[in-house]
Amino acid sequence: MDRTAATGEASRTVPEETGRTDALIVIPAYNEAATIGSVVLEARTVAEEVLVVDDGSTDATAELAAAAGARVIRHDTNRGKGTAIENAFEYARENDWQYLVLLDGDWQHRPKEADALLTACAEGPANIVIGSRYLDGNRGETALYRRVGQRVLDGITEANTGYSVTDSQSGFRAFDRTAIETVAVTDAGFGVESQMLESASERGLTVDEVPISVNYDVPDPNTSNPVRHGFSVAVRLLRTGGIRYPRFFLGAPGALLAVVGFVGVWWTVTAEATWTLSLLVGLLLSSLLCLCGVVLTTMSVRTTRAGRH
Repeated sequence: MDRTAATGEASRTVPEETGRTDALIVIPAYNEAATIGSVVLEARTVAEEVLVVDDGSTDATAELAAAAGARVIRHDTNRGKGTAIENAFEYARENDWQYLVLLDGDWQHRPKEADALLTACAEGPANIVIGSRYLDGNRGETALYRRVGQRVLDGITEANTGYSVTDSQSGFRAFDRTAIETVAVTDAGFGVESQMLESASERGLTVDEVPISVNYDVPDPNTSNPVRHGFSVAVRLLRTGGIRYPRFFLGAPGALLAVVGFVGVWWTVTAEATWTLSLLVGLLLSSLLCLCGVVLTTMSVRTTRAGRH
C-alpha cells in the first residue's frame, strides 16, 4: 500500500525546538484553524517534536500547524480520530520515541500540562498516564450531564478493563515506550480512548492519572454531540464487555430479568383478581422479561464456551 495514500503527506517548517528530546506530542486535528497554531507553539515548549495529524480538514489547519513548527501528516478525507491516533502510534514506533503524548487541538487542553504527564510517566510505574479533568475535586467545573455520562462510561470501562480511573474518556494521555510498542489502536472513531485502555489491559499495562485543567469555552468548537457520542461509546463498551466478560455483562442481567419475569408471570396467573387489560399487559411484559432473561443467559453460556476454545 502506498504510504502517502494511507497516512497522508508529511511536511514541516520552523526547525527550532525548545522542549525535551525524548518525547513526541501528537495532536489529532480536524478544522482547528482557529486554535492549532497557538496549541502547537505551546506544545513545542514541552517536547522536541510536535506532530499534527490533519484528518481531512477543509480549512487552513495543516498550513497553520506547519507554520507554527509542527510536522504535519495530512489525510485526504476525514477518517476519524481513531485513525489519526493509529498514525500517531505508527510514527512514534518508527521513529523510536521514548514517550508519546496525545492532546486535542481545540485548546480544551493546555499543552504545557503535558510536562506533568510526562514526568509521571517517566517516574513510573505507570505505562500510561491520563490527564484527568476530575481529580482534586474538579467535577464542579463540568456540566452535570457530562459528569453523569462520564461516571457511566468510567464504570463500564472499569468493568471491561479493571482500571479504576476518573476520566476514562480523556484524550490527554502520555505513553511510555512499552505502551507505544504494545497498545493496539483498532477503533477508528471517538471510542478510541476506551479501546486503548482495553488493549492496555489485555497486555498487562499499568495506568495512572494526574489532574489537568480543561477549557470548554473554545473558539469555533468542532466536536460531536456529547450525548450521541457518549451513547455510542457506551454501546461499544457493552458489546465488548459482553464478549470479554459474558457472565457479568450478559449472564447476571439475564438471570435477573428471568427471575423478575417469572415472578411477574406467577403473580399474574395465581392472583385472585379479575382479569383486566392492565393484568393482561402485565402478563405480557413479565413474559417478555422472562424471555429476554433466558436469551441473555443463553448468550452468556455460548460466549463463555466459545472463549474456551
